[in-house]
Amino acid sequence: MIRRLLVFSTVLVVLLGLISAPAFADHGVAHNGETADVSKTEGLVQDQVLTVTGHGYEPGATLTVVQCFKFPPTGPFDCELSNYGQYTAEVGADGSASIDYA
Repeated sequence: MIRRLLVFSTVLVVLLGLISAPAFADHGVAHNGETADVSKTEGLVQDQVLTVTGHGYEPGATLTVVQCFKFPPTGPFDCELSNYGQYTAEVGADGSASIDYA
């Protein structure tokens, strides 16, 4: 459960960067060195598909992507959770995973 919360937090930080200043948009770092990158952080248009890629995760873990409206989020109401679990990827043997998010 703790691992899932850390993974969720990392991806959440990356997506929060999409709606905050570009300084936060390029890279999210979690507690154990896990990172996540977003394919595009500027000039976004409605319904554009972005690729979120995570590195340094435990093989076999599941990454989940959600979008938040507020940075930093103060609770679950700051994020779009109606599609929670829809955008997931299993981490491969090399510790990375990639998810397309629309």
